[in-house]
Amino acid sequence: MDKYNINAIYMPAIFLMIPIVFVIEVLRIDTNKLIETMGKVNYEFDGITITAGIVSWIFFFKVIRYIGKHFVENRIFENGNRFPTTLYLTKDSNELSSAIKAKIFQHLESDFKLELSHLDQLNAEEELKEINSLVGSIRRKVKDGTLTLKRNIDYGQARNFIGGLFIALPITLLCNIYCIYYSQYGIIEYTLFGISLVFILILLFHVSIIKKFADEYARMLFDDYITLERN
Repeated sequence: MDKYNINAIYMPAIFLMIPIVFVIEVLRIDTNKLIETMGKVNYEFDGITITAGIVSWIFFFKVIRYIGKHFVENRIFENGNRFPTTLYLTKDSNELSSAIKAKIFQHLESDFKLELSHLDQLNAEEELKEINSLVGSIRRKVKDGTLTLKRNIDYGQARNFIGGLFIALPITLLCNIYCIYYSQYGIIEYTLFGISLVFILILLFHVSIIKKFADEYARMLFDDYITLERN
């Protein structure tokens, strides 16, 4: 289990389970019976027996990552073609100085024995596709540079947490409606109202949040690549 998966995938999922636990408490679901029942349902894969509870956790991890990747990231960054790591290296972008971009391309030519002078002749769409491929080479070269990995984890946490909100928020809102309908109010109920409000605010500003973390990751990736020790 690597550091990225633990921090960028599992941690957001565990955090999102907190309001779900509150919902279970509000609805007075017998958790002991639920846990006991799920513990009795077993699945066997390659001779290894796992419970339904573990399967449910794994499924939840996969779902929030899928939503975060395919319905949040790909929608915002047009399937990666407008991700900052790609966009910032285009000739029309002013996010990085000309000197920094020139240095990055010089290293790419040297590290991978490439000739990149033709990039200036490409149209916008072709340029994005080629740079997207070049960024993959940069990532492989930098690998898990300490600061780049941290920024990658930060971005992954934000993306996957927001992806999980598309599951957690409807559940908490339905529970809020239940509480109002049955005039059920208390510390847990008010806490759930507060959590729902925070979730709504995050979703309202999720594009800006994702772009901020993506920007920080891109800048750190390029910084690590430029300062990488070379023979």
